[in-house]
Amino acid sequence: MDTHEYLKSFFGGKSFDDLLGMAASSDPNEVLLLSSGISKMVKDQGKELTSTQLRQLLNEVKNDDFAANRADLARALPKLVYMEARQDKRNAQNVISFIRHLAGSTAISTNENSYTAFKDILNSVVAYHKLHH
Repeated sequence: MDTHEYLKSFFGGKSFDDLLGMAASSDPNEVLLLSSGISKMVKDQGKELTSTQLRQLLNEVKNDDFAANRADLARALPKLVYMEARQDKRNAQNVISFIRHLAGSTAISTNENSYTAFKDILNSVVAYHKLHH
């Protein structure tokens, strides 16, 4: 599934920038819509991703220093590409690809709240993975 289809299937065609904006929104409807999409994505695509793999992935991208230095987050992206390529299961690749693209959007975002929104989305992925798998 390519990235555009992935976003359309689980997030109504929203862009990664839109998802970051929804996570930072004060509108509960937007937050709930994002949460619902994450839940569907993780339930459908996340079963082949182990908790250990998810923790390793998060260790690469959840670093509060990235909030101040987005270039360091951009430098972490090749590690995510490597993790994605090592997956032999397509659905696990899709989830890692989603996180990689979201990290890339966060790295180039001019919104100062985007890294906090990114972390909120990652925390939701972990929570729904725990719930569904």
